[in-house]
Amino acid sequence: QQCTLTELGASMAEMPIEPRLAKCLLSSYGFGCGEEVLSIAAMCAVEYPFITMRAKANQEAKQRLLDCIGEFVSLQGDHITLLNIYNGFQDSNYDSRWCNSMCLQYKILCRAREVRKNLQILLEKYAAEGDVICSCGEDVVPVKKCLISGYFSNAAQLASSGAYFTVRGRVPVSVYSSSVFARFGTPPEWVI
Repeated sequence: QQCTLTELGASMAEMPIEPRLAKCLLSSYGFGCGEEVLSIAAMCAVEYPFITMRAKANQEAKQRLLDCIGEFVSLQGDHITLLNIYNGFQDSNYDSRWCNSMCLQYKILCRAREVRKNLQILLEKYAAEGDVICSCGEDVVPVKKCLISGYFSNAAQLASSGAYFTVRGRVPVSVYSSSVFARFGTPPEWVI
């Protein structure tokens, strides 16, 4: 039996991001959402973009931070929320004052911009003939399908008990405390 990487596996191994995210990025050509997945991958590769509050921060400051987070939240999930943050940064022409007004860390978003540029170079390197990095615009369905292509083994369904269980192996999992699903809206039936 041959133990060699497939062409896709070899391309994934060249990406400086975790394998599931690399799979999403390389699949983005087929879903027509390369621009969006590049931004999401870059945001996943950097630290949490919002400023952190000390436990002793006053209630007004904590509420301001929560309001700023709410400006970007998508009930479509954390990945789309990260996309909204990056798009806002891009729309502001990468302005530090905008970051300050939105309780975002400018240096972290600049790092995400740099990571995105580098990932784009790699993505273009592994493009098949005729592949073009394009955008799906406001339609997040292709982005969600693309994310599932990489994170399929992390899919979990909400049980009647209110807990999530993975599709593979029925392992109990919980939503991370900083997830939009932990703080906003109602828990969705499916998560990755």
